Order: sequence, then C-alpha cells, then structure tokens
Amino acid sequence: PQIIPFEQGFRMVSICAAEHHTLVLNHKGQVVSFGRNDFGNAGIGNFDETVSNPTTISSLSKIVSIHAFEHSS
Repeated sequence: PQIIPFEQGFRMVSICAAEHHTLVLNHKGQVVSFGRNDFGNAGIGNFDETVSNPTTISSLSKIVSIHAFEHSS
C-alpha cells in the first residue's frame, strides 16, 4: 500500500479498484486512473507499463459511473 497524491480540492465521488489499476471519479465528472497499464487498462492513450501518479483521462467528461475489470475499464 502507498499514499496516492491528488490535487488540492479533489473530491472523490466513486473509486473502482481492479486487479492492477484503479479508477477514481471526481465531483466534476472527470475520471482519474493509476496503476498497471500494460494492456492500456488505465485508459490514458498509451501502453506505458505503470501509471504511478493519478492521471486524468482527458477523453472522458461528465461521467456519472465507473467500473474496472482485470484488463479493461
């Protein structure tokens, strides 16, 4: 386990943890991801092995619900 830094004022609405990556939905309808990304499961547009810091998925907006699975979200 480790502490994950979020920007000041970030308010979580929902969090979804898959086997190796995590998604967080904030109060603005934005989705942030971090964790393993070797299958593109973090959704940030590349296949870097690990996303260490919370990264906003810029292609998503006004999201109301999130789900995460083993290799997809």
